[in-house]
Amino acid sequence: MGFLPTPMSAEPPAKRRLVTTASFDSLKTWLIQSGARNLEHLELRPSALPGGQTGLFSLEDIPSGEICEIPQSCVLSHHRAQAELNLPPSCPPDLHLFVYMALGRTDASHPLNLYLRSLPTEPQGLPSWPASYRSLVAGTSLAQSLSSASTEVSSFAKLAASYGLDVSEEDISWAYDMYYSRRYPMALVPHLPQTKDAGVLVPFLDRLNHVPMTPVAWAGTKDHVKMTSEREGGIKAGEEVYQNYGAKSNELLLLHYGFSEKDNVFDTYPLVLKVKGEGGAVTSRGPFFIRRPSELWQQLPSDLWHAIADPSAEPPYGEEPPEIDLDDVEMLLATLQAHLGAARARAEAAGCREEGAGGGGDVRGGFVYTWLDGQVVLLQEACETLQEMLGGAEEGEDGDEE
Repeated sequence: MGFLPTPMSAEPPAKRRLVTTASFDSLKTWLIQSGARNLEHLELRPSALPGGQTGLFSLEDIPSGEICEIPQSCVLSHHRAQAELNLPPSCPPDLHLFVYMALGRTDASHPLNLYLRSLPTEPQGLPSWPASYRSLVAGTSLAQSLSSASTEVSSFAKLAASYGLDVSEEDISWAYDMYYSRRYPMALVPHLPQTKDAGVLVPFLDRLNHVPMTPVAWAGTKDHVKMTSEREGGIKAGEEVYQNYGAKSNELLLLHYGFSEKDNVFDTYPLVLKVKGEGGAVTSRGPFFIRRPSELWQQLPSDLWHAIADPSAEPPYGEEPPEIDLDDVEMLLATLQAHLGAARARAEAAGCREEGAGGGGDVRGGFVYTWLDGQVVLLQEACETLQEMLGGAEEGEDGDEE
C-alpha cells in the first residue's frame, strides 16, 4: 500500500511545517541497517571550504576504487513518489516528487522520513536569499532564471492546492531546492525507466561537498548505488571526501547550490542578438553561449557566426562554418565590448569584495561578486580573441600588399 498524502484541511496550509531534524548518525545507522556498505569509516566534520558548511571525512585510508554503496531501497525518484502517492494521473511527476518530499519530512510513517529530516530545513539556492542579494544580479540571465524558478514554484503550489493537498508554497520551495541541488543522474537507477532530464536523490552521497575535477565515479546496479574514488593513491585518513558536481557554470551553482567558484572554467555568457528584418521588425537570435578559452570547446560558437553572417537564416544552422569578413568581427567585438562595460558596472555596483567568499566577510555577497567578476573575465577574454583575429587579418593584408 502506498504512502497516502494528507488532504487539505479547511484551514490554509501552515506557512512553515514543524520539522524535527534527524542527526547524521541516525541517518548513517538507518542506511547501514538498510544494506549500505562502507559508511563506518566516514564521519561529519566542519569543512575547510568557504561557506561554513560541514563535510564528510575519512577515518581511515580509502583505496582507489572504493568509497561506499547506498541501497536502491533508500533512493528517492519520481517513479517512487508516483507509485507511493495516491494522486490523480494528471499530476505532473515533479509535483508528485515535491509533495512526497514535503509531506514525508513531517510524517513518521513515511518510508524516507529519516532521510528527508536529515536535509537542511531551509532552501540553499539563490532564489531563497534576501532581496538585497538577488538584486545584485538584476539585468542578467541569472535574474531571468530566478524569475523562472519563482514562477515554477508558485505554479506547483497552486496546482497542489487544486488537488486539495496540505502543502504550502514554502513546502514546495524547500523540496524544489533540495531536488535541484542534490539530484544525481537517472542512470544510477538502471532498473527504472530512464526519464529525460529527471534525477534521483541518494542519501548520504548528497552530503559530499563539491570540488571541481575531483576524480570520482558513480554506478548503479539493481541493488546499490556505488561511489568510487578514481584518485591515484586513494583518500588518506583524515582527508575530506569530495565529489564532483560536473561541468557547471557559476550561474547554475549560484542558482541551485548557493555558491560560486573563482576562475570557473565552465562559466558561460549567454549572448542574445537583435536582428532587424524586413519592414524593420526586430527579432532575437540566441542565446549563444560564449565560453572560456579551451581546446575542449569553442570559445565563440559557430552558431553565433552563422547568425551574424546571415541574419535572415533560421536555426538550426549548417555544420559548415560560415564565411566571416572583418565587418562581422568588428560588429561582434563592439557588441561584446558594450556587454563588458555593463558587466563591469554591475560588478562595481555590487559593492562586494572577493574576500567575502573566502570567509570572514559577507559570504553570500562574495559568491555573487565572484560570479559577476567571472563574467567580466570571460567577456574580456572573448574581446581579446576578436582583437587578435582583427590584428591577424590586418597583418595578412599588409603582407599581400608587399
